[in-house]
Amino acid sequence: DAFFVVRTQPDVAVEFLTAAVTNLVGYSPADHYADPDLVLSTLREDYRAVALEVFGSEPGTDFERELCWTHRDGREVWSLHRGSVRRREDGSVVVEGSGRDITALHEARTRLESAEAQFRLLAENASDGSSRASLSPSRISTGWSTTSHRFPARCTWTPASWTRRWANPAGSANG
Repeated sequence: DAFFVVRTQPDVAVEFLTAAVTNLVGYSPADHYADPDLVLSTLREDYRAVALEVFGSEPGTDFERELCWTHRDGREVWSLHRGSVRRREDGSVVVEGSGRDITALHEARTRLESAEAQFRLLAENASDGSSRASLSPSRISTGWSTTSHRFPARCTWTPASWTRRWANPAGSANG
């Protein structure tokens, strides 16, 4: 985890960063001390407003935000930042917190969401159905479910015909 203290009032300055920030975004603490704009310039553009919202928060505000950075080597790095905004006795305002690399978690979540979307698309367009049956000699029952609204139109077997079929295996399948 990278720990940080960024002063937001009366001026902007990076006051403290642990060396772990180098692994996170590829820039050292010294790079950030020399250029406070590096924090925003390495954020992916669509996440800059999120960081500015945190930096503009009232003292006493706690935060937890996911951010996407562009590493010095060009790859995207996702991080989870937690912290709080605090007013010091001298009147200055600082944002203190930590940032953790969650790139692997973000990528896994993205792959899962993609797989779920593909499965949903497949299920919505499938022409398959399924049936549950209890073949107990004393009680035969079936349940019927489909994965697609198209299935009943393509199938000549109904739940009732399934029940008759399983209750009387020698009987007609359709009837």
